[in-house]
Amino acid sequence: MQIEGEKNVRLYPPGLQTLTIEEIEDFYRHNPLAGRYRDDLASKGTDFALTPGMALHHPPLAAHKIQNGDAVSVSMSINYTMSDMEDRARVHQANYCLRKLGLKPRPIGESVFWDTAKVRFMRGLSKRNPRTWDESMYSGVERLGAPFRLAKALKQRARELAPFKGLKSDAEAGR
Repeated sequence: MQIEGEKNVRLYPPGLQTLTIEEIEDFYRHNPLAGRYRDDLASKGTDFALTPGMALHHPPLAAHKIQNGDAVSVSMSINYTMSDMEDRARVHQANYCLRKLGLKPRPIGESVFWDTAKVRFMRGLSKRNPRTWDESMYSGVERLGAPFRLAKALKQRARELAPFKGLKSDAEAGR
């Protein structure tokens, strides 16, 4: 809902598939900037000019482009997610993780059995009593990625602490 100022919103139909499967999976990994704008789709969206008091329904996974007016623009978003959309998100999260491991997961909707298994696995990793929607939706995928983030941080820290970068270790020197 637009509260103050003006903005133009170009909204693309969800069925247009403006987002790649990789962008959708990355979005559900908790990267709100996963989608990439493509000029070839510019004419396929619908433009809406929002002024104070106006609201716009933005369907899940519908790509959009926002251009604020010349003055300050203040708007409010109210998100509502139904359980079937949460389940789809968890399948995308599981597929993202499987791809990162070098595997080729079944696409969403191809197998009810595997989709259900992925949903249950990701729910099992999620916080039991989430306090926010973000914790509910992303805590499982974040927990799954924690060991990899720790290993990356330790590797970086080891590089920073290497006291004599030009000297070879005993093993490298053949001692």
